[in-house]
Amino acid sequence: MQSRSRDVLLGILLFPIVTPVIVAGAKGTAALMARARGSVWAMVWLKLIFVFDVVFVSLSMWAFGPLTRGE
Repeated sequence: MQSRSRDVLLGILLFPIVTPVIVAGAKGTAALMARARGSVWAMVWLKLIFVFDVVFVSLSMWAFGPLTRGE
């Protein structure tokens, strides 16, 4: 039963992390499909995704050690 609750908890914790990336990807794709000015907005969304990924990868690597050691 404990492993099942961990699976559910993982989905709940990942949802707020994944949602902005999905939204930025959709907005960036829509900007690419738009007219000539769309490529500027696509680059803005791409930069946002990059910054978001750097922040969360850094935080994850920082928190991974203490979490696995049980501190």
